[in-house]
Amino acid sequence: MASEAKGAVFELCKKATHAKRCPCNNHILNNSLAKSSKVAICRNASSSMKKVVAFANASAKRHKVFEEEMGGVALKGLCETRWVERHDDHLQFQGLNLVYICNALERISCWEDSKTAGEAQCLKQALQSSEFLVTSICLCDVLDVTVSLSRFLQKASLDLSKATDAVKDVMSVLEEKRKEADSVFGKLFSEAKKIGELLEVEIKKPRIVSKQIHRDNNQPAQSTEEYFRRAIYIPLLDSVLTDFKDRLSQDVLSLFELGVFLPKKNCYRKGLGSRETSNNIL
Repeated sequence: MASEAKGAVFELCKKATHAKRCPCNNHILNNSLAKSSKVAICRNASSSMKKVVAFANASAKRHKVFEEEMGGVALKGLCETRWVERHDDHLQFQGLNLVYICNALERISCWEDSKTAGEAQCLKQALQSSEFLVTSICLCDVLDVTVSLSRFLQKASLDLSKATDAVKDVMSVLEEKRKEADSVFGKLFSEAKKIGELLEVEIKKPRIVSKQIHRDNNQPAQSTEEYFRRAIYIPLLDSVLTDFKDRLSQDVLSLFELGVFLPKKNCYRKGLGSRETSNNIL
């Protein structure tokens, strides 16, 4: 319905040629974050998270094991439509939480129930892979920036100018991360290696062949850090930033300045004084 290519907005723009599409900013943010699925490794990591959450909540017995390992905190399901929850659900796999989740899966993998134990072992191996460890850190780095904006845009009372400033600030921070990708990812990679040490996992790049069609090749990459920076972090930032800019173009952001044409607001901006002065001008 809201697409510029088809639906109600497309039909209305045929008649109102000067109209500008101005969708919900938080919906735009959510859609832009969803574009991280264009990066295959990020999509696979999110899929693994969903499987772990579904596995943990499939029975009371499993649920209890995860709660014990995580200090009484239950795993939340990954929600696609509740936008703040999208952040919280991914961030729960960050840092030491990932170690606790793997410990819970390790306990369950020792159960006599062969089917449940086998599923737990497969999920544990997926979470302890080099690609997942690095990807989860990269996703959390981006979501740490956008989570405050998502909460801010869902407030009951929201000033348009402040919302515009908040959006621009987030875009500015992400652009800065993109410019300083080498140094920023260096810190993220160090964090991933620390988590890997706790899990007794060595982070290493996958085998690279001369011709690759199912994942990024990045053959010239010399080090493991350089490979993952090129294969995960930079594509993730580029995907989110490009989509965010396309959806929130300068034309859309400029629409939020229409409030300056309100007489009352103009009076206060120009320093014309009290409410009485504003009413006289009206």
